[in-house]
Amino acid sequence: MNSENKPHNSIKITLGSSSLYRAQLLQRLQLPFETESPNIDENPLPTEKPLNTALRLACEKAKKISLNRKDSYIIGCDQVIECQGKTLGKPFTNEKAREQLRWASGKTLSLYSGICLLSPKINSMQSDVIRARVKLRNLHQTEIDKYLSLEPALDCAGGLKIEGLGISLVKSVECSDPTGIIGLPLIRLSEMLRAEGINI
Repeated sequence: MNSENKPHNSIKITLGSSSLYRAQLLQRLQLPFETESPNIDENPLPTEKPLNTALRLACEKAKKISLNRKDSYIIGCDQVIECQGKTLGKPFTNEKAREQLRWASGKTLSLYSGICLLSPKINSMQSDVIRARVKLRNLHQTEIDKYLSLEPALDCAGGLKIEGLGISLVKSVECSDPTGIIGLPLIRLSEMLRAEGINI
């Protein structure tokens, strides 16, 4: 571990995400940071496993942001949801969201949250994936329709906005880092930052 203790006001950090909820999570660490959306192709590669997709996209997002922010620590993150061998992508339409939630009703989902910390130092990158298991309640169609009318989570994987009203659809959660279910695992990120000499 790096023993250097960097003062917080001398550190530049960029969160590679447009998610308000991830930004709110990062604020807990009381570090100065900016946000920027990486705008990359988030489609999985052929035969790519969900865990590998989450890790690859987190790293690609960090690398994309770093092109214009050479003097900043870059945090890349991505989340992929898988259930019974099926990856649940962003539905983009109400019909698709209803279909996904009906199918996932009563099942246990695996949430893979990829995280990458890219340092301004040359070739210094840390990355990892945190897994959460989320079991959904047995959902009635009226519950799904009400949820989607109040929380149109069309840009969330599986139509499940767990950081919002989607938590009401959940029966239980198992995760070593509870912030991982929202897509920015702070326990692991704090470890990465400390390895860079940034005390948390």
